[in-house]
Amino acid sequence: MIEYSTNKGGIKIQHKLYAKKIKVSDGFKIVNYNYVRGNFFAPLFIKKHRYTLLVDLTQNEEVIFQHFKPNTRNKIRRAVKNEVVFDIETNLKEFITFYNEFALKKGQAFLSYESFQQLKPLTLTKAMIHDQTLVMHAHITDKKANIARMINSASVRLEKGTNTNLAGWANRFLHYQDMLYFKRKGVITYDFGGTAHHTKKKDNHEIDRFKMEFGGRIIDEYFYESIPHYLALNLNKVFSSVIRRKSI
Repeated sequence: MIEYSTNKGGIKIQHKLYAKKIKVSDGFKIVNYNYVRGNFFAPLFIKKHRYTLLVDLTQNEEVIFQHFKPNTRNKIRRAVKNEVVFDIETNLKEFITFYNEFALKKGQAFLSYESFQQLKPLTLTKAMIHDQTLVMHAHITDKKANIARMINSASVRLEKGTNTNLAGWANRFLHYQDMLYFKRKGVITYDFGGTAHHTKKKDNHEIDRFKMEFGGRIIDEYFYESIPHYLALNLNKVFSSVIRRKSI
């Protein structure tokens, strides 16, 4: 299990990832459980059903690659032909800056350096061409479950003058190289970081179609949120909204 905490609007939140069971006493704390595989009876928690997509890394490299859609395999080959290379990023600030520039263009929330510092073990990977970073991925690894999960992805595809085809090829190339990297580290499962089966947003389902290009299987997972967690965050939203209105 992976544990860390964040601070949102002065509220300290505990996060527990890949837990095997839900601790009853946590129902009285500001805590959430995420990426849980078990459908537990937890009356002190609000439970949400989710899905994620897993790739079996116990297969040999050729079999993993053959399970990709033909067009995906071709795009990975094009990335290799264009001299896209794989590397590990060791500077967390570099990743945070790269991601937040992407998030700004996409209208998404920024990542916090302080929160990411607590995510251990954290692996940052990147696809590069001629020393230029095209794509970056962030992963967490649960060593007991032998699973690596992608939690964030960013690319240069939204920047002006970018070769969007090359950026797309590099992203697919990086996913494949991520799988091979973790496989060599003894990890047995690559987790694509959730699906959008539970949402109605069109953009999210485009992401799902992308993830399905790599084969794998969709499984159930659950999010458990304690009542104090739910109340604290919603009260914080109301309070923040009131403050914004008064400042206008």
